[in-house]
Amino acid sequence: MPDKVALTPSLAHIHAWSLVLATCADEQGRPNIITLGAASPCSARPPTIGLAVAPARYSHGLIKERGEFGANIPRRADLERADLCGCVSGREVDKFAETGFTPMPAEKISVPLIAECPINFECRLVHTVELGSHDWFIGEIVAVHADADILNEAHTRIDLDKFDGVLCAFSHYVEQGPTIAGWGFAARK
Repeated sequence: MPDKVALTPSLAHIHAWSLVLATCADEQGRPNIITLGAASPCSARPPTIGLAVAPARYSHGLIKERGEFGANIPRRADLERADLCGCVSGREVDKFAETGFTPMPAEKISVPLIAECPINFECRLVHTVELGSHDWFIGEIVAVHADADILNEAHTRIDLDKFDGVLCAFSHYVEQGPTIAGWGFAARK
């Protein structure tokens, strides 16, 4: 058995999650972007995604009031711009203008998506769970958009070997590696 060391409970010890750029908008329709390292699928039916957002963040109030958000997954090439969105406040800075990201109209929600992100989820807020330092916003995915160049041959699923995504792990950004197996591979042996 390996030696185990007791660590202080912290999110810094959690495994990798996809880097997400959440989009939202104020009452006048002025869009904002927040960089999130804590986002995760929640349910397959209905399809939902969860985002952890601190109540002090400008985007927190926008998502809660408007009841919808975009969840945009950036490419590795856009990491610096994505990181900048988490370092400045949308209260003072137009993050689309500052980063050069392009707002893209959504089909089913009223907040824009990010055109440069190869994966975009349109979400309607269905639950807010107050957890302490962060609230967990759970949004039902009402539409998904993906760049054709990252899809499988049938254009039905994202091919992770074609997508150069970024993961957040142990308080760092890490590159997504090649696929090593699909779910259920052990049972199929």
